[in-house]
Amino acid sequence: MSAPLEGRGKLSLAQKIGRFADRMRDPQWRRYGKTLLLGKMLGLAALPIVIMAVQLVVNLVSVGVAHADDAAATPITAADLVDMAKNPVINPLNTAGCSSAPSSSSGCRRASRCSRPGSAGTARR
Repeated sequence: MSAPLEGRGKLSLAQKIGRFADRMRDPQWRRYGKTLLLGKMLGLAALPIVIMAVQLVVNLVSVGVAHADDAAATPITAADLVDMAKNPVINPLNTAGCSSAPSSSSGCRRASRCSRPGSAGTARR
C-alpha cells in the first residue's frame, strides 16, 4: 500500500487514475471497491421503497378531506364587504395618517387626537 498523503497536497487527475489502477490490481482493494459500490446501489434501491412506505403511512393517518375544497355556503356580495358585522376588516386607507407619521410616538398621539369625538380629524397646535 502507498504512504499517507499528508504533506504532498492534491493529486492530479493522472495520479488519481494511476493510484486507482494500482488498487484495482490488489484483490483486497477490489473487494473493498465492490462492497462500497454494492452498498451505494442498495441504498439507492431502498430509497424509493422508504419513500413509498412513508407516503402509505401518511395516507393511512391523514383525514383525507381538504376543507379548502369545500364549496362556500353563500356567495360573497359587495354589500357583505361594507357591513362591518360580516367583514370586520380595518381599512388601510383610513389609517394612512397614523402610519405615515415621522415617528411612532407622534403617530400614536396623532391617532389619538384624530379618534377623539368632536375633533373631526384636526390636530391642535
